[in-house]
Amino acid sequence: MLEAENDGNNYAAIALGLTLPDICGSIDQPGNGKSQQRYIAWWDAYPGAYFNELFSDPADPGLISGVDAWALRCAFLHSGQDRPSGSKPAKRVRFISERIGSAGSDAVNGVVYVAVDLFVRAVQRGVERWLADRSGDEDVGDRLQQLLQIMSPDEFYDLIIDAVAIN
Repeated sequence: MLEAENDGNNYAAIALGLTLPDICGSIDQPGNGKSQQRYIAWWDAYPGAYFNELFSDPADPGLISGVDAWALRCAFLHSGQDRPSGSKPAKRVRFISERIGSAGSDAVNGVVYVAVDLFVRAVQRGVERWLADRSGDEDVGDRLQQLLQIMSPDEFYDLIIDAVAIN
């Protein structure tokens, strides 16, 4: 995610930033039918908390809430859009390619403008905090080991050699 953002591949960085809460939430609470609930809770506890630290405005608590992030996730990952739809009201989140001062919320239009790098770092800090919170949890550790992994060509070659040797 950070590498994508550093390379200027902002769409990939945003997509990864919107996907990581799904993955972390699923590791915390595995099972079907809980995706929206666990995503919102995870976002509010981790990246959302970071945004609240940066932008503590009593008139607008939570620059991007879990509900907002879930709506953006659905709109972007399923349709490539930034306009949330659905039954729960959510703010529209629009991205700025480079930071111009700080991100803020346009209360008139209900639109949040946020720099891509700030969004990416909020998710990164959320994941880091979450990993620290779960550092001693063996179940979480076991589920982390089950995440998709990409082998190097050497690892694949070793796997083939071992399979041939067994047969």
